[in-house]
Amino acid sequence: MKAFLRSSLQAVLDFVLKILASPESVGPETFLAAFSAANHWLDFSTHTFIPHEGFMTQVFTYLAMGDLLVHGSVVSLKCTKIIKKLLVKSKFAKMLENVSSWKEAFGSVPVREQKFLELVVKYLKDNAPRFIAGSKNSDVEHDEDFLLKYNKILSVLCNNYEYLFTAEETRSSYGVVLFELMIVATRANNLRLSFEMLQIWCDLHSTFS
Repeated sequence: MKAFLRSSLQAVLDFVLKILASPESVGPETFLAAFSAANHWLDFSTHTFIPHEGFMTQVFTYLAMGDLLVHGSVVSLKCTKIIKKLLVKSKFAKMLENVSSWKEAFGSVPVREQKFLELVVKYLKDNAPRFIAGSKNSDVEHDEDFLLKYNKILSVLCNNYEYLFTAEETRSSYGVVLFELMIVATRANNLRLSFEMLQIWCDLHSTFS
């Protein structure tokens, strides 16, 4: 059954993409429901981060547009959930449990799949100024939706892909950026951000020690 559902994923995302690419052709409820349907189907995308290139391009486009969209906060939340689902469900998550070295872990990720991780890190880098500014604000509700969604992607990436910090191929391009953002989140005036990141630090300490 799972094999059948996995083989049907491309066709499902083809249909979903038609809705996401033309939101004006459907009602807002249908548009938002398309994200939710796709998110459920991504349970069967364990072998790749990119089950459908057009669909993933649209997801990252909407995530980058954020508040500029109609229903922008809800749309960016749904995009965040999709990226989180792919990161958590992937067979490439927690690879250090199955290999003997950092280099072997990253080397086991095909180049096509590495591009997805690059897009996630690029989103984090591009939006780092907003995250840094918001994390320092003493008003707990200031930009909180964005901060929590951003922090969720950062936390899931750091917690499941530890080899990005240490593999020679990624240490300078990924590891430094992620490490600096983790420090920002830990020092945030928003205690929810700080607590979530402290949990990740504890998990990383267990992995590295």
